[in-house]
Amino acid sequence: MNPLRGTRSRTIGIRTRVLAIALVPSAALLLTATGTVSVLTVQAYSARELADFRKTIIAPLLHYIGTVQDERAASLLIAAGTPAAQADLQGKRNRMDAALAEATRISAKGANLDKAGASRFTVEFGTLVAQLPDIRRSVDQHQVSIADIDTYYTKMVTALADGGRESSIHSSPANDALAEEITGSGFVLAGDRHSQAIGLIEAGLAADNLDTAQRRNLTQLIGSYRSELDALAPQLIPSVEADYRALTASSDWRLATTAEDEISDTGALSVPYPQWLTAEQAVGTRISSMLYHQYQQSTARSADVADQQFVRSLVAGGTLLVVTLAALGAALALANRLVRRLRTLRTASLELAEERLPAIIDRIRRGEEVDTAAETSVVDHGGDEIGQVSAAFAIAQRAAIDGAVAQARTREGFNRVFLDIAFRSQALVRRQLDLLDVAESKQLDPEHLQLLYGLDHLATRARRNAENLLILGGRQPGRRWRNPVGLEEVVRSSASETEGFTRVATVRLPEVGILGAAVADLIHLLAELLDNAASFSPPEAPILVHGSSVAHGLVVEIIDQGVGIPFDEREELNQMLREPREFHEMALSGRRRLGMFVIGQLARRHEISVSLNESAYGGVTSVVLLPWTIVHRENTGPVYAETERATPEFISVTVTGRVTGPAPANGLGPGNARHAMSGGFADGYSDPSKPPLPRRARQQNLAPQLSGDQIVADTAVGPARTADAARASLAALQTGTRRARASGADPHR
Repeated sequence: MNPLRGTRSRTIGIRTRVLAIALVPSAALLLTATGTVSVLTVQAYSARELADFRKTIIAPLLHYIGTVQDERAASLLIAAGTPAAQADLQGKRNRMDAALAEATRISAKGANLDKAGASRFTVEFGTLVAQLPDIRRSVDQHQVSIADIDTYYTKMVTALADGGRESSIHSSPANDALAEEITGSGFVLAGDRHSQAIGLIEAGLAADNLDTAQRRNLTQLIGSYRSELDALAPQLIPSVEADYRALTASSDWRLATTAEDEISDTGALSVPYPQWLTAEQAVGTRISSMLYHQYQQSTARSADVADQQFVRSLVAGGTLLVVTLAALGAALALANRLVRRLRTLRTASLELAEERLPAIIDRIRRGEEVDTAAETSVVDHGGDEIGQVSAAFAIAQRAAIDGAVAQARTREGFNRVFLDIAFRSQALVRRQLDLLDVAESKQLDPEHLQLLYGLDHLATRARRNAENLLILGGRQPGRRWRNPVGLEEVVRSSASETEGFTRVATVRLPEVGILGAAVADLIHLLAELLDNAASFSPPEAPILVHGSSVAHGLVVEIIDQGVGIPFDEREELNQMLREPREFHEMALSGRRRLGMFVIGQLARRHEISVSLNESAYGGVTSVVLLPWTIVHRENTGPVYAETERATPEFISVTVTGRVTGPAPANGLGPGNARHAMSGGFADGYSDPSKPPLPRRARQQNLAPQLSGDQIVADTAVGPARTADAARASLAALQTGTRRARASGADPHR
C-alpha cells in the first residue's frame, strides 16, 4: 500500500485541518467565555445565597454574643467571691447553651455555603465549645482565676468575629460590602471589650481589691475599646455612624466613661453603683443595636452586588456568544476558499508523488536516461504562499530525481569496481590453484607438500572472498554444476573452504542431492557459517554438522561450542538473515558484517531460511532450512555414490611414518576437498630403505559430483591475459577518462 494513500485514509482530511485553524480558536474562545461566565454566575449566585443566609443569622449571633458576655460577668463575680451571683448563674448558662446550639447549627450551614471562610472558625470554635464544661466546673469549684475566666469567654466572642471576617474576605462580592462587613467584625470586638471592662470592674468592686496592676490593666482595656470605636466610626454606614455620634453625646455615655476613669484611677466610684451599672448596660444595648443595623446594611449591599453581578454575567455571556458565532462564520467562509485551492494542490501533488515520481525513480534504477526539467512541473502558478509551496515542491522533486540519478550512477560505478576486482581476483586465484596443482604433483618432500596443501587451502579461501565481491556487485559466483550433487559432498566442500576444516564432523546427513543451480551458492553459504563457527570457538572444539528431513524441506544444523552471541545481537542478525538490506544501507550502518550479508543474499536467492539459535554448549546453532525446490530426492545413478561414510570421530593422517595433523573422518585432508590425500605412493620413488612418498592425483578423491562438471559462467574468469592485452585495456581506460573530462561532464554524477 502506498504510504501517502494509507496516511490519507487514516487521518482527517485537508478540509478539516484547515477549518480547524478557524474552528479551534473560536471554540476555545467560546469555551473560555462559557467557563468564565459560568464561574461568575455561580459566584454571583453563591454570594447572593450567602448574603440571604447572613440576613437570617444576624440576630441569633448577636444574641449568642450577649449570652456569652452575661455568663462571663456572672462567672467573674463568682470567682470574686460574690454569692449573690450564684442565684442566676444557671439560668444564664442555660440561655448560653441554647444560643450556643443555634450558633453551632449556623456554623455547620455556613460551612456548606462558604467552606474556605468557615474552615478555620469551625476548628477553633469546636475546640472552645469542648472546653466549656471544664471551665464551668472550675468556676463552681473556685479553681480558676479571674484572668482565665475572662480570657476564655473573650475567645468565644473573638472566634465568632474572626470567623465572620474570614468569611467576608473569601465570599464578599464587592469591596464596599467587604469593607462594611470587616468594620462590623471590628465593632463586635470593640463592643466585647466594653463588656469585658464592665465585668472586670464588677468583679473588682465586689472583691474590693482593685490593686494598682488591675487598675492599669483596666485602664488599657478601657482605652482600647474607646479608641477602636472612634477609629471604626468613620467606616460605619452613615446611619450607624450617626447613632454612634448620638451615643457618645448621651448622658449614659458620659456617666459610664466618667465612672470608668474614676475606677481606673482611684479604684472607687463617685456615683452609686446601680446608677453606673444602668448607664453601662444602656451603652452596651445601643452598641448591640448599632451592630445589628451595620450587619443588616452590609448584607443587603452584598445581596444587591450579587444580583448585579448575576445580571452582568448573563449579559456578557450572551454578547460573547453572538460575537463568537459571528467570528466563526467569517472564519468558515475564508477557510472554505483556502480549502478549495489546497485540495487542488493536494490532488496534483499526490498524483505526481504517487505515480509519476516513483515511475521516474524506477526508470533511473533500470538505467534509462531521464530529463529532469521535462519530467517535473509546477502544480500551482500562483504568486502567494501556496504558489511558492508548489514551486518549492517542484524544486524538491528535481533534487530528488537528481539525487536518485547520482546515487544510481555511483552505485553502478561501485558495482563495476567490485565486479572488476572480483573477476581479476578469480582469474588470479584460478591460475594460482592451477600452479599449485602442478607444484603438488611434482613435489616429493612431505613437508614441502604439506606446505603446498596449506597454500592451496588459503587460495581456496581467497576464491570465496572473491565470490563475496561478486555477490556484493549483484552477480553470481562463477562456479556452476549441471547435475545434482550429494548433500554430504556439498558439506565437505564447504568445510574445505574454511580455516578450521579439520574440526568439522558430519553426522547423519540425508542421502539426497542438491540441484546443480544451487550447489555453488549453498557451498558458499555453509562455508560462511562454518567459518564463523570456527572463528568464535576454541581451537580444539569440534564443529558438528548434521541434517534431517522435515515437512518444509531439508534442515542442516551447524553446532559450535564457542562464545555465543548475546540475545539482542542474535535477534538483529536473524532479522538481517530474514530480510537482508541493500549493501549501501549495511555499509552506512557502521556494522558491516559482510559474511552475514552474503549469507542473507544467497539465502534470499534460493528461498533458504537461515536462523541463529543458542546451542546446548553455550555457543551457536546455525539452522539452515533448504526448500524442496532445490533438493533432488531421486537417489539413482553414480551421482550419489558415497566415497566415505561420515562419522563424528577424529582420525589422523599419517605421512612418512609421522602424524602431520588431525583430519576429520569425512574424507577431508589437511588442504581441502580438492587435496584429499590418496592412499597410493609416488611413482619412481627410488630409495628402497624408506617408504614411498604419497603422490597426489588430480581430482582422485574429489566427490564425483564436484569433478568434471564445474563450469565458469563469468567471462572474466578465463585464461590469463597477455601483457599486450593488459596494456591495451589500460590505454582504453585512460582514453575514455580524458574524453569525459574534456566534455565537461560532472564527475560526481
